[in-house]
Amino acid sequence: MKTYAVTIREKILTEQGLRLSVTPTLPVSAQPGQYYLAFAPRTTQVLPVPLFPFAEQANGLELCGKVQLFWQTGTRLLLQGPMGKGFAKCLRANHLALYAVEREHEERLYCLAVHALRRGADVTWITDHPTIDLPPQVEILSTAELHEAITWSDACAIAVPRNLVSMFTKTY
Repeated sequence: MKTYAVTIREKILTEQGLRLSVTPTLPVSAQPGQYYLAFAPRTTQVLPVPLFPFAEQANGLELCGKVQLFWQTGTRLLLQGPMGKGFAKCLRANHLALYAVEREHEERLYCLAVHALRRGADVTWITDHPTIDLPPQVEILSTAELHEAITWSDACAIAVPRNLVSMFTKTY
């Protein structure tokens, strides 16, 4: 697994928590749903934490996830990855439904929405209280319309906290 060194350019406060702008751009891009394990050497950090791609920038990218409060602008991070399979089926969908069970997980789905729109797919975001700035092409439905959105879609991505995963998985 490759490890890449990046520097925190900016910490961005959002309704979901903190997001990082880092530089430079990595030679390999994470697909939506994949993640990097981030570690700040020469700090009190003991374990790496998962960071997910949010958006690409000129000479860098934005990451969201378990941003550590003690990380500051200028902190050097080591990113290992990308890891995970990502949303493989969703990357090919023509009708995509997206739902984050908890507000702090919405950002993890954002790059999937942008990726799908670039491909010309139709995207529906399910939420009762939009807290993230979505592109205007994204249709917003309430959680009461979740079943309708899933029926309409040919793929659905749901961001779920780890303690609720068993409610959303089915073994065949």
